[in-house]
Amino acid sequence: MREADREKDESDLQNPNHDPDHGTLNLDTVAKLSKGYRYVLEEIKKIQPPLPQVTVEVHNASVTARVPVKERGVHNLFTHAKDLLSFKRKQKDFDILKDINLIIHPGTMTLVLAPPGHSKSALLKLLAGQLQPTKGKVLWNGFDQAEGRQKGLRVEKLAQYVDQVDVHLPWLTVRETFQFAVDNAFHPAPYQSQALNFVHEHKVDMVLRQLGLEECENTIVGNELIRGVSGGQRKRVTMGEVMCSDARLLLLDEVSNGLDASTAADVFKAMRDWTDVLGASVVAALLQPGPELFELFDNLVLMRDSQIVYAGPRASVMDYFEQLGLYCPPEQEYADYLIEYLSHPDEVYRKQCKRQLQPTSVAKAMAMASGMGAVQV
Repeated sequence: MREADREKDESDLQNPNHDPDHGTLNLDTVAKLSKGYRYVLEEIKKIQPPLPQVTVEVHNASVTARVPVKERGVHNLFTHAKDLLSFKRKQKDFDILKDINLIIHPGTMTLVLAPPGHSKSALLKLLAGQLQPTKGKVLWNGFDQAEGRQKGLRVEKLAQYVDQVDVHLPWLTVRETFQFAVDNAFHPAPYQSQALNFVHEHKVDMVLRQLGLEECENTIVGNELIRGVSGGQRKRVTMGEVMCSDARLLLLDEVSNGLDASTAADVFKAMRDWTDVLGASVVAALLQPGPELFELFDNLVLMRDSQIVYAGPRASVMDYFEQLGLYCPPEQEYADYLIEYLSHPDEVYRKQCKRQLQPTSVAKAMAMASGMGAVQV
């Protein structure tokens, strides 16, 4: 930023009568979000240094584990003790992920759909660098994890994985939890502009308002044993903690569980603004997204049996399956149809064949009219 622009920003911040419509930040636009979350992000983008863009490439990656082979027959206490004492138990390879090829571009939102137990979480952990491939490679901006560390690229800082389980310090309040995340992500320096420091000072207020947590900001988070905020509020605290960081890739593992449809839509709309304005990326695994959530994503990844069935634009998935002869019934939401197909493909195909064999309403009407002797075509 030029010196003249920096001095102008600092003078505007010190002027309490400054009009926020002229493109500078003040307490009203940042802390109260009077112009909306997207407006504040656009103002932040004007004054902060350019943030790094992250492109993740997965090339033919597989993750396998060695698991014991259970012998056939009747199992009792003796056979169980024998298995525990045996040093040469038979083992086999179990595929956690198999032949994964995927690219995550900056500024995009990707939705991962798969039935439970089909490696959604494993894929997110692979993208976050928490799971190492036994075959193939994962590249962040063209470097693997070891090469990136040598060049100062820390994957654990760029990519944040959000687990299904909400883990927090139970005795901290919601505000203290967010402030702790901000303090660990941002280190103020004397050469930075006052405007940028101002943004980070009020980042907690922005997130609290965006997630609707202002009413419980001074309540302890709690856990299963310590009474604190509700389950839905605790899930929003988990999301807010990530939003307070400076991560460039968010990997969200079924974070909508415990949230009502309206709250989940508000959270992911904020993520949509975050990716559009700041060029970050979001990869979210959701169990049953509603139509409003489904439309927010750019790309779609479908998985079954540890493999990718489809990876591409969300808008093209319907044409892709129709070319394979699979059509979604008009009375069913397309996301629900995809989940049903991934869970029970044989049953879905059998239902479709049954529907195609049934006569259409026009054919039924013509048959009834021919029975009465009044058919005219």
